[in-house]
Amino acid sequence: MKKVFLSVLSVLLFAVFAYAEGPYAPGRPSSAAPPDAAGEYRIKDKDGKTKYIGETNDLKRRKKEHERSGKIEGGEKFLWKKAKPSATTEERRAHEKKKIEQHQPYGNKSKGGEGRKANKAKDSKKLDLKSE
Repeated sequence: MKKVFLSVLSVLLFAVFAYAEGPYAPGRPSSAAPPDAAGEYRIKDKDGKTKYIGETNDLKRRKKEHERSGKIEGGEKFLWKKAKPSATTEERRAHEKKKIEQHQPYGNKSKGGEGRKANKAKDSKKLDLKSE
Protein backbone atom coordinates (compact mmCIF):
# COMPACT_ATOMS: atom_id res chain seq x y z
CA MET A 1 0.00 0.00 0.00
CA LYS A 2 2.82 2.38 0.91
CA LYS A 3 4.62 1.66 -2.40
CA VAL A 4 1.45 2.40 -4.38
CA PHE A 5 0.98 5.69 -2.52
CA LEU A 6 4.59 6.73 -3.13
CA SER A 7 4.33 5.77 -6.78
CA VAL A 8 1.15 7.81 -7.27
CA LEU A 9 2.67 10.72 -5.37
CA SER A 10 5.80 10.72 -7.53
CA VAL A 11 3.71 10.71 -10.73
CA LEU A 12 1.62 13.63 -9.45
CA LEU A 13 4.69 15.61 -8.41
CA PHE A 14 6.30 15.01 -11.80
CA ALA A 15 3.13 16.22 -13.54
CA VAL A 16 2.97 19.36 -11.39
CA PHE A 17 6.62 20.28 -11.96
CA ALA A 18 6.51 19.45 -15.67
CA TYR A 19 3.50 21.75 -16.04
CA ALA A 20 5.09 24.48 -13.93
CA GLU A 21 8.04 24.93 -16.30
CA GLY A 22 7.64 27.58 -18.97
CA PRO A 23 4.63 29.53 -20.24
CA TYR A 24 3.02 26.54 -22.00
CA ALA A 25 1.87 23.08 -20.96
CA PRO A 26 3.71 20.18 -22.63
CA GLY A 27 2.25 18.89 -25.87
CA ARG A 28 1.96 19.57 -29.57
CA PRO A 29 0.31 22.68 -31.07
CA SER A 30 -3.36 22.36 -32.07
CA SER A 31 -4.84 22.92 -35.53
CA ALA A 32 -8.38 23.45 -34.17
CA ALA A 33 -10.01 26.90 -34.27
CA PRO A 34 -7.93 29.12 -31.97
CA PRO A 35 -9.45 30.68 -28.83
CA ASP A 36 -9.39 34.39 -28.00
CA ALA A 37 -6.58 33.78 -25.53
CA ALA A 38 -2.84 34.42 -25.30
CA GLY A 39 -0.50 31.89 -26.86
CA GLU A 40 2.12 30.86 -29.37
CA TYR A 41 1.33 30.10 -32.99
CA ARG A 42 3.07 28.70 -36.04
CA ILE A 43 2.26 28.88 -39.70
CA LYS A 44 3.24 25.71 -41.56
CA ASP A 45 3.52 25.75 -45.34
CA LYS A 46 2.09 23.17 -47.74
CA ASP A 47 5.21 21.01 -47.30
CA GLY A 48 4.93 21.03 -43.50
CA LYS A 49 7.88 23.38 -43.02
CA THR A 50 7.61 26.04 -40.32
CA LYS A 51 7.11 29.32 -42.14
CA TYR A 52 6.47 31.64 -39.19
CA ILE A 53 6.41 31.56 -35.37
CA GLY A 54 4.76 34.23 -33.26
CA GLU A 55 3.15 34.97 -29.91
CA THR A 56 0.06 37.02 -29.21
CA ASN A 57 -2.41 38.00 -26.53
CA ASP A 58 -5.30 36.86 -28.79
CA LEU A 59 -4.78 33.80 -31.00
CA LYS A 60 -8.17 34.08 -32.73
CA ARG A 61 -7.65 37.73 -33.70
CA ARG A 62 -4.04 37.14 -34.81
CA LYS A 63 -5.06 34.30 -37.14
CA LYS A 64 -7.63 36.57 -38.81
CA GLU A 65 -5.00 39.30 -39.21
CA HIS A 66 -2.62 36.87 -40.91
CA GLU A 67 -5.40 35.63 -43.20
CA ARG A 68 -6.36 39.19 -44.22
CA SER A 69 -2.73 40.18 -44.85
CA GLY A 70 -2.06 37.09 -46.98
CA LYS A 71 0.54 35.58 -44.62
CA ILE A 72 -1.56 32.40 -44.51
CA GLU A 73 -1.95 31.08 -48.04
CA GLY A 74 -4.08 28.21 -49.34
CA GLY A 75 -2.99 24.84 -47.96
CA GLU A 76 -1.05 26.36 -45.07
CA LYS A 77 -1.87 25.61 -41.43
CA PHE A 78 -2.17 27.85 -38.38
CA LEU A 79 -1.12 25.81 -35.32
CA TRP A 80 -1.32 27.17 -31.80
CA LYS A 81 -0.76 26.53 -28.09
CA LYS A 82 -2.66 28.41 -25.41
CA ALA A 83 -0.46 30.02 -22.76
CA LYS A 84 -0.91 29.14 -19.10
CA PRO A 85 -2.98 31.76 -17.25
CA SER A 86 0.08 32.51 -15.08
CA ALA A 87 2.37 33.17 -18.08
CA THR A 88 3.62 36.73 -18.43
CA THR A 89 4.15 38.56 -21.71
CA GLU A 90 7.90 38.50 -21.07
CA GLU A 91 7.87 34.70 -20.58
CA ARG A 92 5.84 34.20 -23.76
CA ARG A 93 8.17 36.45 -25.77
CA ALA A 94 11.28 34.69 -24.43
CA HIS A 95 9.70 31.36 -25.42
CA GLU A 96 8.91 32.74 -28.90
CA LYS A 97 12.53 33.85 -29.32
CA LYS A 98 13.77 30.40 -28.25
CA LYS A 99 11.43 28.63 -30.70
CA ILE A 100 12.43 30.93 -33.59
CA GLU A 101 16.09 30.18 -32.87
CA GLN A 102 15.36 26.44 -32.63
CA HIS A 103 13.21 26.08 -35.78
CA GLN A 104 14.56 28.99 -37.90
CA PRO A 105 11.32 29.68 -39.78
CA TYR A 106 11.96 31.33 -43.13
CA GLY A 107 9.11 33.86 -42.77
CA ASN A 108 10.22 35.55 -39.54
CA LYS A 109 11.98 38.86 -40.19
CA SER A 110 13.39 39.17 -36.65
CA LYS A 111 14.75 36.91 -33.93
CA GLY A 112 11.50 37.40 -31.99
CA GLY A 113 10.68 38.47 -28.50
CA GLU A 114 10.16 42.17 -29.16
CA GLY A 115 6.44 42.15 -29.90
CA ARG A 116 4.45 44.06 -32.49
CA LYS A 117 4.74 47.44 -30.76
CA ALA A 118 8.49 47.36 -31.37
CA ASN A 119 7.89 46.63 -35.04
CA LYS A 120 5.38 49.50 -35.26
CA ALA A 121 7.91 51.84 -33.65
CA LYS A 122 10.52 50.84 -36.25
CA ASP A 123 7.99 51.45 -39.04
CA SER A 124 7.06 54.89 -37.69
CA LYS A 125 10.76 55.87 -37.54
CA LYS A 126 11.10 54.86 -41.20
CA LEU A 127 8.10 57.06 -42.05
CA ASP A 128 9.59 60.00 -40.11
CA LEU A 129 12.86 59.67 -42.04
CA LYS A 130 11.01 59.65 -45.36
CA SER A 131 9.09 62.84 -44.51
CA GLU A 132 12.26 64.83 -43.68
